Amino acid sequence: GQIEQVGSPSELYSKPGTRFAASFMGSTNLLEAEIVPHGDATAAHLAGGQILQLADGPASCGPGTVMFRQEDIQMCPSSATSQLTGVVVTRIFLGARVRYVIDLDGQAIRCLAPTDKLFEVGETVGISVPVERMRVLRD
Repeated sequence: GQIEQVGSPSELYSKPGTRFAASFMGSTNLLEAEIVPHGDATAAHLAGGQILQLADGPASCGPGTVMFRQEDIQMCPSSATSQLTGVVVTRIFLGARVRYVIDLDGQAIRCLAPTDKLFEVGETVGISVPVERMRVLRD
């Protein structure tokens, strides 16, 4: 074997350096994308054509994987302003939270959301992720 990354558990969870490290430390969403310049920042062009704004500043462009954790997703009705849209495939009540699986143009993502607003299976929803909670992985 080989060491993938060295750091504290908190650092490995919030700032993984590879796909393996990201998936080893808890549930994660990994979206294949093409990273491109977007004004003074960069954006991820996802496989289905949706565009996800990334952090400010230059980043190397080309193929990459956008990573974010399921608890970092904010869901809203599709009519509201959001970064992306997807369709709810699964809804599982977990007590204080609800786990959703959302189809994002053929890529499944998982979301942990509060129970104050429930979305139905088959419903189109808006999805936002704070840019500081996203990472672009290059492996």
